[in-house]
Amino acid sequence: MILLEKSELIKRKENPQKKLVGLELAGKEKANNNDCVHIDRAQIGVVTSGCISPKLNKNIALCRIDVKHSVMGTNVEVGKIDGHQKRIPAKIVPFPFYDPEKKKVKS
Repeated sequence: MILLEKSELIKRKENPQKKLVGLELAGKEKANNNDCVHIDRAQIGVVTSGCISPKLNKNIALCRIDVKHSVMGTNVEVGKIDGHQKRIPAKIVPFPFYDPEKKKVKS
């Protein structure tokens, strides 16, 4: 029984359904925890955290999204109010948001 559960966990790890991605939102209204993420009418993910970065001067968020929609550069919308009445345009970007390729010199 224990081996069966372990094998199922290994199978799930090899084929994840969700992926954590970064979002860059248009405008200055920040995304809140549990705001839904949409492509057209379909909900494809949920925001886990969001803020307006003073260092980057951008509106950024982390989002747990379906793997098939997690391609960098994909345009999505963050739903506010009830998820349909107000939408904030966003784009999937790599994270960490600041210097993701570690090109900045330290000190």
